[in-house]
Amino acid sequence: APLLSAERPPLSFTYGGRSSAEFLSGWRHEAQGIATDADDRRLWQARWSDPDTGLIVAAELTVYRDYPAADWVVSFENAGSADTPILEDIQALDLSLLSSVADRPVTIGHNVGDVFGARSFANEDEELTPGDGFAMAPQGGRSSNGAFPFFDVRYGDRTIVAAIGWSGQWRMEAKRGEDGATRLRAGIERTHLTLHPGERIRMPRILLTLHEADPVTAHNRFRRLMLHQYVPQQDGRPVLMPVSLACFDRYSWTVPEWATEKGQLEGIDWAADLG
Repeated sequence: APLLSAERPPLSFTYGGRSSAEFLSGWRHEAQGIATDADDRRLWQARWSDPDTGLIVAAELTVYRDYPAADWVVSFENAGSADTPILEDIQALDLSLLSSVADRPVTIGHNVGDVFGARSFANEDEELTPGDGFAMAPQGGRSSNGAFPFFDVRYGDRTIVAAIGWSGQWRMEAKRGEDGATRLRAGIERTHLTLHPGERIRMPRILLTLHEADPVTAHNRFRRLMLHQYVPQQDGRPVLMPVSLACFDRYSWTVPEWATEKGQLEGIDWAADLG
């Protein structure tokens, strides 16, 4: 229900200098199911329409039957006859977590992404006590450069595993208030724009899986969800995708023989031997 709520959906934005929390409940709201032949999920759409400017905010939601998971994509469309006011600070994910027992830590598990070294794709934990915050974003508009768009949130016996579906410059942050409650936000790192009449934009896809389980079990369930619902399928099984090996530029700086035809052919043979 909160994902389709008229008043407090798990998204936020600033419009004409005002927070959506101040006015969204006053916009026209619709929520309805979408017919589908799939028996492993339910599809929904929620829409909020500004009667003054014609801005439409739409969220397309998928709820899975076999997994404690939902994903959604938020879009903005100008259905009016003039440019919209400034639309900024768009958060495709904005929700408060029930973490108010202050002496229990909230732990954010994340991955450092590609840092061009031995720590590339290493996992790290950040513990949040009341008053603490944590944020991460990639560098240079490259989705996994110095950060990775998958993370988890652990509190007591609950684990949330989340993913941000965006190949550009995303950002997530978790802030724990002095009362212990945690606010979780994610979206494009910076938004500040106007929409011309007829223009439409979309935001990153947000996937949340909610578990009353230890982190290992939660992540195994998340991997099953990825394999069954997101990885391309052929004959009912995940497709074995090709592996790309592209290391020419980096090693040619330090290994001169690598930057030759002979060196590259040896590299190809070496990769083939590894499978």
